[in-house]
Amino acid sequence: MSNRTIARIHLPRARQTGTFNLADLRASDQSLAEFGQQNALAVLTAQITTYNNLLNSSMAALVGMTTERFEGEPIMVGMQMVDVDEYGNSATQKGGSSAGRGYPLLTKQIATGWTEHFREMASVAQFVAMNDQAQLAHTQAIRTELARAFYTPTERPLTESLVMGPYVRPEVISGVKVKPLYNGDEETPPVSPNGTVFASGHNHYLGSDGLDNAAVEALVQTVGEHSTGNSLIIYINEADAPQFRALPGFVSATVTQVVGPTTQAQTTVNLDVTQTDDRIIGFTAGGIPVRTKPWAIAGYAICLNLNGPRALKMRQPEPVRMRGLRLKGQEGNTVLQAQTWEATFGFGASNRGAAAILNFGPKPDGVPADQYSAPASLAA
Repeated sequence: MSNRTIARIHLPRARQTGTFNLADLRASDQSLAEFGQQNALAVLTAQITTYNNLLNSSMAALVGMTTERFEGEPIMVGMQMVDVDEYGNSATQKGGSSAGRGYPLLTKQIATGWTEHFREMASVAQFVAMNDQAQLAHTQAIRTELARAFYTPTERPLTESLVMGPYVRPEVISGVKVKPLYNGDEETPPVSPNGTVFASGHNHYLGSDGLDNAAVEALVQTVGEHSTGNSLIIYINEADAPQFRALPGFVSATVTQVVGPTTQAQTTVNLDVTQTDDRIIGFTAGGIPVRTKPWAIAGYAICLNLNGPRALKMRQPEPVRMRGLRLKGQEGNTVLQAQTWEATFGFGASNRGAAAILNFGPKPDGVPADQYSAPASLAA
């Protein structure tokens, strides 16, 4: 999701030959009118393709992709084999309840506008800055909706943007709900591979009065008990890293140049000093890696199983050309021109047992210290 990635495209022009890339445009003080707005747009279009590919790669570990409005549970509802004799027929079984999962699809836009004087006087670099800001806004929108799908413990109506004449407007699809992680509702999780039977009311939104190893272990077990061959990881906000490092038995990652004493436990994973909001900071006493994430919310820890069906799915439009961030057609008149960047997507829980969240930070007034409270920052 870095804007530093260079996208190259050949732009044949009478006065400009060779290959132009995004770095050239960022450094250019040539006016947009002289360089050619269409030439600049061609470079931006290629760069947006690269940006979308990088974004999809970074999302692959977190979410599955779908174009479906509604899907069934990705994990088969568990049933058990019973003993019979050579003439026996076992009674039919009904495992747990299995509700469908809905995935929203909403369109978001960011538009920039400029006058004819701006086009004649502004540099190419200023024009490219608009694209950088649009990509940053798109990245932030993805992070916000991803966090809302993880941290909000209530189901919500399924909404999507439908084309109604020349307009696009959100519409609620009746009878379909967007699910959170297991939140204590009537859905019964499947029997686990080791034979654990779950009841309705199973909850993956946990609360604790502060952070300690017992709370962290409960978080990990809540996810790990649903499958075998797990690949568990905990995501936190960088602001909570000191609290995790202070836990008894926590082994912090260190920078490559530092060698700790031989009497002290050390990791084989070095601390990434090039960034602070997306790196492994160490391992819990139980051996689970802890990683900071830019979308993670302070006061919460989320544990995910990265082996198997993902906890969330991201819905995309069926037409490939409409996926990811894209430039829409230009509109305007002799006074003002506008360029619109658009993205259509939505998140919903799929494998509800593949993640759990611990709220260990302060709670709002009236909420017991050991109960879960959804982040106020994600309120719609």
